[in-house]
Amino acid sequence: MLRLPMRKIHLTASMQSVILRCNKLLSRTGSSIQLSNPFPSSKLFWPDRRLEKLVEKLTYQASLAVDPGRPVRVAIRQRKQMRDLEKFFGIYPSHWIQLKIARRGPEGFEGAAQQILEDLGYFCEEWIGAEGSWPQLGVFSFGTRRLLKLVFWSQWRDNIQECELLIPVMQSSS
Repeated sequence: MLRLPMRKIHLTASMQSVILRCNKLLSRTGSSIQLSNPFPSSKLFWPDRRLEKLVEKLTYQASLAVDPGRPVRVAIRQRKQMRDLEKFFGIYPSHWIQLKIARRGPEGFEGAAQQILEDLGYFCEEWIGAEGSWPQLGVFSFGTRRLLKLVFWSQWRDNIQECELLIPVMQSSS
């Protein structure tokens, strides 16, 4: 089995920096991004900086089309297992990091998110859900590294669009 060189990513620190920059841009609209981080240590290993860029671009994109005066809520959590999802897609990590974004604004964020993923070199292996139907689910792999899959999920509920990026962690992140 090929061992990939990995680098440590401090997701919480990266998110705090992204949110500070986005909030400066949003200050004139009355909107803001609020970070909820009940998962204190969101360190993980990834082969390059694409994951950090992805998180930054998704957060920024979510803030662009938010209704004026409405917050964008971002949360980072750890999920132990997601058995149905793991079995369906053949992903069996030690745990998951969940980046959840909730916002009020016009529809269409999932299309922009899919484009961001593809622009950063992630290949959409499967997209479940027709345009305009909810929920939408996509699985993205990283080039030839088929085991590094990200899951993107989006749905509308009570006029709020919720999106999640599920990041598999294959080893301990402590």
